Amino acid sequence: MKPRFFALGNQQLHSAALKQHPASRRIIGWISLFVVCLLLILYSFSQFDHIPLSTLTRDPADITGVPFYFGILSTLGVMLWSAATGICAVGWLLLEPSHPQRRFLAASALLSGLLTLDDAILLHERVFPVHLHIPENLVLASYLGLGIAYLYYFLPRMLSTDYGLFLIAAGFMGLSIVFDVIMPFHELATFTEDSLKFIGIVFWLSYFGRTVQSTLAYAKRQS
Repeated sequence: MKPRFFALGNQQLHSAALKQHPASRRIIGWISLFVVCLLLILYSFSQFDHIPLSTLTRDPADITGVPFYFGILSTLGVMLWSAATGICAVGWLLLEPSHPQRRFLAASALLSGLLTLDDAILLHERVFPVHLHIPENLVLASYLGLGIAYLYYFLPRMLSTDYGLFLIAAGFMGLSIVFDVIMPFHELATFTEDSLKFIGIVFWLSYFGRTVQSTLAYAKRQS
């Protein structure tokens, strides 16, 4: 017996292609626009600061010549932040516009995305204070304000989720900040601080993964 795909006639295939084409064209258009804009930004940045283009595109380990395992825990952390951002964004996209959790997931995607960028390119440590001349303490205070506003606005939504995972994530990240502030710099202190932060990121991803999964499952049962 031939597979269903081969059983389709040319007319059916042509009809299916016509139906899919408009949506595919829009998706291709938006993706192409995003990629072109990103590459133009990189090119402009290279020309403005006289930075070789390869420095902006190659792997950092190749540029610096350091072993591949340098900063491996930080790299894994960025990957987990990115996963949390994507999960929240997908949940936001899949929910109906009127769903009460949709804004919560959109805000969570933006917050996770900001934390991803902060970890990936050292926003509060390098970009803002060194390149934009904005004091690090002011940036950290802004982050704190965003976090408080996020909790104030979305706490009722979070109480309907498995918020214990979020509390664990916040607790470990808070401990990491405490170690960063009070402990002098040495190997064990840095390892402890970064380990606490990484554990917090793991629970952060677990919380939002669980939240999106349960939210989508409940929405499906209600539909």
